[in-house]
Amino acid sequence: MAPTTFPLLFLPVLLTVAHGVPPIKLPPPINNMQATGMGLQYCTLPKSGSTITKIVLCELELAYRRKPQRMMSGKNMSGNTVCTNNKWFLKSQVRRWNPRQPGVKFTLFRHPVDRVISVYGDMCGRKHFCKQMSINQFVKNLYFLYRGRNNFPGHKAVHLRYHAMPQAAFCNLKGQAKNFAIVKYNSDKARMKRQLHRIFVMAKVPPHLSQRALRHITQSSTEHANKNHARKSDLKEKVLNNPQTMKYLQAIYHDDFRIWRTLK
Repeated sequence: MAPTTFPLLFLPVLLTVAHGVPPIKLPPPINNMQATGMGLQYCTLPKSGSTITKIVLCELELAYRRKPQRMMSGKNMSGNTVCTNNKWFLKSQVRRWNPRQPGVKFTLFRHPVDRVISVYGDMCGRKHFCKQMSINQFVKNLYFLYRGRNNFPGHKAVHLRYHAMPQAAFCNLKGQAKNFAIVKYNSDKARMKRQLHRIFVMAKVPPHLSQRALRHITQSSTEHANKNHARKSDLKEKVLNNPQTMKYLQAIYHDDFRIWRTLK
């Protein structure tokens, strides 16, 4: 998905946190809703399981529209599916079941620390945007990027700014989180499958089709997946053990931390 356009500068809130690190104010809400037409409205959050979720939803959409294609399980899969390429077949009049109206709004939400580590691994590792930066330097520079001082390669900053954007900035989650069914995106894939299954059934998706589509959560992987668990654990330890880095993270992601604390 192309980065959404929004103002370069995020003005800091007048209130400040400890040691002079002002919290960042969110930009106007970014509309990242995927209206599937089958009783599910999905808010896409970058670096929070969006690729695998779009694969699952496409499996359901193909069944809903009685299309002959299937989303086969596999490795290094992309969220650029036949469904996204055809705008979820919204012009089709074919319906395999009667979906819930209005559709159930849902999203997958990631812990801010895990998410920023994922962004760092993708941008500074796989894509080499900032390969010389440590994780702590990256978080500091990310904070100042949102304050309007860019220490990243100029033309790549827009891409980074979008993918590291606080999740609360999308779909007005900051003020409307209570109107969404929110699933914690983490390593507990069995729990994620159970929660997503409940959401899909609530939207009147036939249970057997829901279960079939959700196999992708455990049987498929995406092209962005970081499988180096030891590396991720090392980065997480460096973040959590650096008080100043945590202050920068709290200043950027204060709304995300607040929403995360409310999730079960």
